[in-house]
Amino acid sequence: MAEKFSEKNQRIEWLPNRQLSVIWIQSQRPYKETRARRIADNFDPDRFDPIRVTLPNGKGEYHIVDGQHRKAAVEMLWGSSEKVPCIVLDAENPAEAAKLFDGINGLRYGVDPVAKFKVRVTAVEPVEVAINKIVEHRGYKISGGRSEDPKHGRSIGAVGALIAVYTAHGPKVLDDILQILSATWPSDPYATSSSIIRGYGSLLGEFGSKVDWGRLKAVIANKYTPGSLLTHAREQRHTYDIPMGDAVLRVILARYNRGLPEAKQLKRGVARAVA
Repeated sequence: MAEKFSEKNQRIEWLPNRQLSVIWIQSQRPYKETRARRIADNFDPDRFDPIRVTLPNGKGEYHIVDGQHRKAAVEMLWGSSEKVPCIVLDAENPAEAAKLFDGINGLRYGVDPVAKFKVRVTAVEPVEVAINKIVEHRGYKISGGRSEDPKHGRSIGAVGALIAVYTAHGPKVLDDILQILSATWPSDPYATSSSIIRGYGSLLGEFGSKVDWGRLKAVIANKYTPGSLLTHAREQRHTYDIPMGDAVLRVILARYNRGLPEAKQLKRGVARAVA
């Protein structure tokens, strides 16, 4: 049964802008001034949704769960003393705030997948927390940007692929994938693109311990960069009308099997060789 509105848990108050801020950065998506400026330039009070905030801390500050760009737009127009309508929610810590943000924004368009993933880690969602631990264990970090310097942490933005592999094949396969990719292309920022993660996920998910890691690393690294692997995969995708992850798998299998006795080849039905 749906939960009814509660005056205690969802009360509306008019609060000055200066008392509203994103106290727990990890519980929110990143702030973008251009988004706030767009709201300010097209401001319409009849279309202004109340800002959702948590209970105030000991300094009288309210953490913004949803509406940081609306708050910033009002401040751009009329300053920090201007009051805005706020729904004060019953939350007192970052995890609760993150869960509220995710619940409010989960079905909205325009929420960056990486930001959503990070918020869910803060909200202690088990899948995201487990994936994040694997990613960090293998020397990567979840980020929308790409870093070519492994000393400063390599970035993975393909969170959808990470979740898909983890869900379909489990934590060990995901951990193995990142270990193999790190060994194959240790400093290439495109080694962890979505299609490559999905392709390697299908490979290890299907063949598991039958895959010789040493051979896999050698034959792929000697033939392809991540970019050239994806180029060959696109040709497979157009030829066979298959998803890119499956196309990456076809390329990997063909290269891996080349020169092997038939008894040692990895076979999944009838596959054509890739030039």
